[in-house]
Amino acid sequence: MNSMSALFVVIDGTDGAGKDTQTARLAKIAKSRGFSVATLSYPSTGETFSGRFLRRELFTGKLGEMNKLHPKLVAYPFIVDRYEQQPHLKELIGENDLVIANRYVISTIAYQGAGLPSGERLEFHDWVEELDYEIMGSPREDAVIFLSLPIEQASKLLDQRKINDHSGRDLYDESQNFQREVFKEYQKLCASNSHWHEVKCNDGGRIRSIEEIGVDIDRLIFDELWLLKK
Repeated sequence: MNSMSALFVVIDGTDGAGKDTQTARLAKIAKSRGFSVATLSYPSTGETFSGRFLRRELFTGKLGEMNKLHPKLVAYPFIVDRYEQQPHLKELIGENDLVIANRYVISTIAYQGAGLPSGERLEFHDWVEELDYEIMGSPREDAVIFLSLPIEQASKLLDQRKINDHSGRDLYDESQNFQREVFKEYQKLCASNSHWHEVKCNDGGRIRSIEEIGVDIDRLIFDELWLLKK
């Protein structure tokens, strides 16, 4: 666990799993229980130099397809974005009871790692963690909540979102095969890290409701993780 005051939780998962929704819901519930709460997202929406670079250059395909670049090259701007946001994150951790990050270091490990042959992924995992946590000094999260939703079901939600808000999918969204590899990476990471917690977003072929998923997260945060933190 981090040595500062707040419980620092990351909500992560593949595209379409509901990270934004559950981040906002958890923050609302925690505030209603009297806790001070802060949220932030990675990468930034444009507040940092690296965040602007990612959204204007990399995500749009202006520099070419990301899957044709080596994952370590793609990872760098994400890592630098976290470094740029680090003073703000540390301030939030020092001033609040709960800090919730929508994506964090593990997103880079899962997404860019999925673009490597399976035999090279562990080395990449270690490389990202050393660069991010040790060299750049990113605070270590206390817990990761992995929103687990099979790609076929997540894709349906993304398609609906596209219809509702007329938003285009970014280059990552376009390949279901790639998303399947990312999902597998998240599952492996969840199985091999004791501070990772998988929350199922489906019940067989049925996508669970926001409230059903949220209740599982509430139980994890307030009944388990907070006790460990104290």
